Parts: sequence; structure tokens; C-alpha cells
Amino acid sequence: MKGDENTGANYGPDDHGGRGAESEIAAQLRLGPEGVRRGAQRKAIQKRCNVVNIVTMRSLFPVICVLFTSLSVMAQEEKEPELGWTNVADVSVVVTAGNASTSTFAVDDKLNREWKSSELGFRFGALRTQTTDDPFAVGTAEDFEVIEDATRELDNERYYVSGQFQRDISPRFFWMTGGGWDKDSNAGIENRVVLFGGVGNTWIDKEQTTFKTDYAITSTRRIDAIPDPERKERSSEARLASSFQHNLDTSHRIDSDFVVFLNVANPSDYRFDTINTFTSSLSSIFALRFSIQFLYQNLPALEKISLQDFDGLTIGKVIVRKKKLDTVLKFSFVVTL
Repeated sequence: MKGDENTGANYGPDDHGGRGAESEIAAQLRLGPEGVRRGAQRKAIQKRCNVVNIVTMRSLFPVICVLFTSLSVMAQEEKEPELGWTNVADVSVVVTAGNASTSTFAVDDKLNREWKSSELGFRFGALRTQTTDDPFAVGTAEDFEVIEDATRELDNERYYVSGQFQRDISPRFFWMTGGGWDKDSNAGIENRVVLFGGVGNTWIDKEQTTFKTDYAITSTRRIDAIPDPERKERSSEARLASSFQHNLDTSHRIDSDFVVFLNVANPSDYRFDTINTFTSSLSSIFALRFSIQFLYQNLPALEKISLQDFDGLTIGKVIVRKKKLDTVLKFSFVVTL
């Protein structure tokens, strides 16, 4: 026992050296029977409280999880784009005077309505170009008068209207239907109506990038300025289209749309239309846009051109096919509502 005292060991009330038990007995003797009873009651109440706290926490755990999940879902819903109507108008005007007197007006408008699992879109546009005739002289080489006609005449006009409805079957698959009308005087198309229906896939659908493809069969009626013996007025076409959009950052975006049509009865009669745009936002409403569009027809329309002899005299007209490719470069001001 003395060796233990010399070591200076300090036993707590729960040590196995025995002093803890002796101290507890001494405390009970000092308190008496009433003090021992009250101490036992306090220990029992504390034990019940601990059990209640454990049970309460276990009961509230699912509620806490549900509340946390709900808050997370609400936060995600706030990040999703708002559904409803959106309208984007693209306007450009070019006027020249002096040696060349021309005026060009172009407008493109895209109107969309979105629901949770479907989308309705309309597009229309117009392009008009007016020019004046070149000046000419009347008289002799020594005595002549220059005649200039300031009257502008219509040189080119192009109009189009289209609409499409899309309905999701699953997050990656949808069906769609639509139609359109267009007129392009430079391409020799007086009137063209296209109705189509088919299905498509959504390959990427993220806040920064979207990419879709669709496949359809069309019913097409086309009337050219000069009837083409190699093309029927009514035809069925296979239609393949893709749409890509990528946000470079909060102010800059690139878009690429592509559509190809193949005449089922005449495979050599195919065409495609692709447009690529770069948009720079100035604010939430205004933006600047640069676009390049390629319009290709493997079987273009017919046109009449003058036939001249070797002396430069016009002796008549002949019918030839127009060029296969048209290119449109455009820099425009965009308004988003």
C-alpha cells in the first residue's frame, strides 16, 4: 500500500483500485436514505431523457432528409429556364448611293412557345433588294448625253414562313410535325409548300449545349418560274435535320442548323440549307449577330439568258440551269423579347 502512495497514483471514481467504490459508499452515508433516493431518481430521469433524445432524433431524421431534398429540388427548379413565349427578331438594312445605288432590307423572326414536354415554333423572314439600272449614253462618240435612271427596280426577293410542333416521348426521343412556304426569285422558285412529319432524338440537353436531330417524310409542291421537265410539281421527300447550340460564355453563343431534302422518286434532286451564326449579347434584350448561310440545289431551276452572236448582237434567248450554290452573309441587329 505504501508503494502505491509513493507513486502518487490518482484513481478516479470508476477505477478498479477500489477507492471509487469506497468514495461512493462514504457519499451515501453522508447523504442518508433520503439523499440516496433522490440521487437514484435523478439518474433515472437523465437516462429517460437520453433515450427520448435518441428516439426524437431518429424520428426527425426522415423529416430533415425530406426538407433538405425539397430545398435541393427547389434550387434546381430555379436554375431551369423559364417556360413560355420568347421572340427573337433579326433586322438588317443596307443602302448605297453614288456609283452604285442599291437598297437591301432583311428581317428574320423566331417565335417560340415552350411547355414542360413540348415546344411550338414559328419562323418567318424576308429579303428584298432594289437596284438602279446602269447609266448609258445617247449620241455619237464626239457628242453624247449620259442618261441615268434613278428609279430603283426590284432585283431580288425572298420570303419564307415555317412552323413546327415537337412533343417529347421520352427525354431522348420525340415526335414532330410542321410545314412551311417560301419564295425565292433568284433561285427561280415562285411558290413552294412543304408539309412534314417524323421523329427525332435529343442527344445533348444541357444549359450550355443542346444538340438535336430529326427525321421526317415530306409532301412537297413546287412551282418554278420556268416549268422543269425533269421535276414534277408534287413530290415526296426524305428530310433530315440537325440543330446545335453552344454558349461560349454568358454573352456569346454559336448556332448551327442544317436540313437536307432528298426527292424519293428522283434521287438526283436533292438540296440542303445550312446556316451558322455567332451572336454577341449587348444586354438581355439587344445583341449583334453574324451569320453565313449556304443554299444548295443539285437540280437548280431553269432561267432564260440572252444569246448573242460573235459580234455581240442579241439574237434571242436560251434556257439554262441556275447555279447550284447560293451564299448569304449577313451582319444584323437582334432584339429578344
